[in-house]
Amino acid sequence: MRINIPYGKEKISLKIPDKNLQDIIHGKETVSGKRESELIGLALANPISSSTLKKLLGVKLASILASDITRSCPPYKFLPSLIDELKESGIEEITILPYGRFAMVKNKKSNRGAI
Repeated sequence: MRINIPYGKEKISLKIPDKNLQDIIHGKETVSGKRESELIGLALANPISSSTLKKLLGVKLASILASDITRSCPPYKFLPSLIDELKESGIEEITILPYGRFAMVKNKKSNRGAI
């Protein structure tokens, strides 16, 4: 079977033998009428099976491990809301630790073999 999967802003076509493919599951398309930033704020204010950050945190320092823009949820979408929430929770110092391609040193020798 040939399937197309999203890859960035494009799609990649893959041929998978039928014997290796059990099923294809599609998620439900949801339309809320709200902007992405509003949804992120609502998610932070109403976490699933947990207390809010304001109730959980009793510290003054926080670190955030943030992926690069190539991931399905790039940090520029949620970091502003998360940082605001942390500051409102009494966090005084926030360190953002990048990982992914933007964290690599741009040196051909040190990146040899890196994907």
